[in-house]
Amino acid sequence: MKLWVIANTELGEKFEEHGERHLRAALDLGLDAQLVNPLDIAVVQQSGSPPDILADARPEVALFLDKDVHLAATLEAIGVKVSNSAKSIRTCDDKREMHIAFSASNIPTPRTVVLPRPYPSQPHHPLTLKEAAKHLGYPLVAKASRGSFGAQVHLVKNDDELIEIFTQDDMREAILQELIETSFGRDIRVHVASDRVICAISQKSTDDSLQANLTQGGKGEVIEANGVEIDLALRAARAMGTDFCGVDLLIGEGGKRLVCEVNSNPHITRLSEITNIDCATVDILSAIGRHSPATS
Repeated sequence: MKLWVIANTELGEKFEEHGERHLRAALDLGLDAQLVNPLDIAVVQQSGSPPDILADARPEVALFLDKDVHLAATLEAIGVKVSNSAKSIRTCDDKREMHIAFSASNIPTPRTVVLPRPYPSQPHHPLTLKEAAKHLGYPLVAKASRGSFGAQVHLVKNDDELIEIFTQDDMREAILQELIETSFGRDIRVHVASDRVICAISQKSTDDSLQANLTQGGKGEVIEANGVEIDLALRAARAMGTDFCGVDLLIGEGGKRLVCEVNSNPHITRLSEITNIDCATVDILSAIGRHSPATS
């Protein structure tokens, strides 16, 4: 089977390691695999014909470790099995779309306000922001719709901070959420593949910050996901339509679990080191329609 691992390795060391780890896993499985940078593939739109790509070869399967939804959709259009799908990537990459999908699937999350999207020349209306904040109460969390590794996530304590944060260009598309104080600086990451929970860890901030992400320097410990956590993680993954993903859970009052978000391209280097599970191989097997024996 010919497989492309599509990853933008030019973004930095962790992106390069992420792509190469999955490439090694694919080669170890005996697949005809290669690492492909999405910046090297141009898409051709032809009048009266399906789209195509400017490349000499075509894979049977593309493990898509990127967010170029247009490229993913084009590969699907020419018959490539793309994992995760363009639709899943699009939904997971936009926190507004994600939370609309969560709501449609009745998945418990923090109370969330999806803010209007102004044009680039327009500011957010301060009154709208203040009304949303009044609904949620301070302190609250402001998140850019498109952000990774805990970036563009802000703890907001009052109206002045709220208005100031929304002068930033990357906050034009955003959501506001209630702060789950019992989960401040800690959460649970569950890795899901082929509709099964593979492993779970608790994540904790080491610098008293809101974010607990391992990629932001957080500390992780292996845990055994309980029935509620397994059910929530699987429901969230199904709502996104992912083959594999990382699901982040928050710990609410009385230990209630809430879904924070789903990552369609979870970086798994630290996760694999902590759990001693080869999550890259798990992701590859999920993409090609085979199951891994490593499950919780």
